[in-house]
Amino acid sequence: MAGLLLTALGLCLFIPAGESQVFTIHVEHSRIHVAVREHAFISVRPSAEITGGSWAFGGVTVARWIADTVSYGNGYSSRAELFTSNGSLLLQSVNASDSGEYLVTMIAKGGSPASANITLRVFFGSDRSPGGLSAGATAGIVVGVFAGVAIVGALAAWLIKRNSSRMKVPEIHHRSIKPGVNNTLATDVADSSQIYENMPRHQKSTAHPPNENSIYMGLILEDQSVYSELRRYERRTFDK
Repeated sequence: MAGLLLTALGLCLFIPAGESQVFTIHVEHSRIHVAVREHAFISVRPSAEITGGSWAFGGVTVARWIADTVSYGNGYSSRAELFTSNGSLLLQSVNASDSGEYLVTMIAKGGSPASANITLRVFFGSDRSPGGLSAGATAGIVVGVFAGVAIVGALAAWLIKRNSSRMKVPEIHHRSIKPGVNNTLATDVADSSQIYENMPRHQKSTAHPPNENSIYMGLILEDQSVYSELRRYERRTFDK
């Protein structure tokens, strides 16, 4: 019985009371893009309570703090602000030279250090920013859209005009000839024939008689048969 108790006690001594939590730094955005002269806020959050830390850029100290005491590096005291509660950093009125990688280091109360890297990109207003387009690209898209709309509108108008012209029924003007009514051509030919017949005999020898075909074609359908019969009678009379 005593042996069992000693064995259980030995096993308890070798079982760790609990694993310690690993200290880490959570970065809200590992890449930050800001326009020139705007503010860049680099947000971080430690996984445990901290006693101090530092920010560095290109091997140069930006800020260092212990508890609530903060000291800034050269060129940053007037435009940098450190939040000691979580170690976040604010850079005011950034310029192109601020672009690059920033290193933050923190020390937890238990003495465990942790670090994280954040990349800052400072761009000019005409440059392309993530999630957006430059002014030139936006203007190009707008021009392209308007050009596309104009082309589509012109094509639609052409198709409508083409279809409308196909659907039109051509108007055919028929010249109606009413029975018993002489048309203009028949009247003119009849007048010519009457003039020729009323000429004196000596003038007929020099004048040209009206064309019989013209007289015939100028008559209406009913008169054409009468004219043909009359001509046949005249030929028989002359032949005698």
